[in-house]
Amino acid sequence: MEANRRVGAAGPKLIFPDGSVQCAGTLVSRSGSTDCYGVGDLPGEGDHGVARVVDYLSGACLLLRRHAFEEVGGFDPAYGLAYFTDADLGLSLRARGYRSVYEPSSGATHLHRPHSARVQALAQRNRALFERRWRRVLASRPLSPITASPRRTRAALEAPGRAALDEDAFALS
Repeated sequence: MEANRRVGAAGPKLIFPDGSVQCAGTLVSRSGSTDCYGVGDLPGEGDHGVARVVDYLSGACLLLRRHAFEEVGGFDPAYGLAYFTDADLGLSLRARGYRSVYEPSSGATHLHRPHSARVQALAQRNRALFERRWRRVLASRPLSPITASPRRTRAALEAPGRAALDEDAFALS
């Protein structure tokens, strides 16, 4: 973040307790659904060792530039305490010219529990809110599920608004 003022958020590789990848950055589809990159991969598989701009990072472990967070109004209370708060924040940062960067040299183990019916209902409600709020942005995104297809994953990684930052942001080494 110190190397590039346009980076508003950075996040690590999230790891399941068994050591497999839970999330190496998150991508958003046209429908508003989200896909964590690298789910279930073993360490060393795939390309999760590469820093990259992503649509957003999980709120489970997130480093934010304070003034960017305050500039976008922080986490929107309309979502409550969970589900799509981090996705909304990522797109809000992007709308203000900031980017979210996945940083593979950092990692955190994240416990993920099965969802109750109440939690699933909250996730559905928040996804609908997210989709309505960001409909115009989402129209340029690839179809879901993104990570089921290498072509869709590539399209998501090369989505509009990403290329300009990719060219100037990654003097990260």
